[in-house]
Amino acid sequence: MTIILNGRVECMKSHQQRTTLQTAGYQYLETKLEDLVVLAEREFQAAILAERELQAAVLTEREFQAVVLTEREFQKAVLAAHKETYGAAGREEDGAATEEVEDGTTTEKTKSPTEP
Repeated sequence: MTIILNGRVECMKSHQQRTTLQTAGYQYLETKLEDLVVLAEREFQAAILAERELQAAVLTEREFQAVVLTEREFQKAVLAAHKETYGAAGREEDGAATEEVEDGTTTEKTKSPTEP
């Protein structure tokens, strides 16, 4: 029987030599297969970790959006209280006026010294 081992052609003269080399070959293949399985498991675990990090980032983005919405609600509440206190034009004690723009923000106008 002829076998190629490490790039060399070897002639197997005895049954024991063939059996020993076959066993070594099977062990080598088994080790390689185990290495591939371990590598695949690590890659799978890395993919799961990346997915969890992505989900955490999405949750963080949602929390941020909730804070932004809460801030807008707060601004609307402040504006409503301001309008209730100072009227629709928002006249303040220092002569400045605020008006609500379409996007919900307020702009401040200052009264010129000549205006009554």
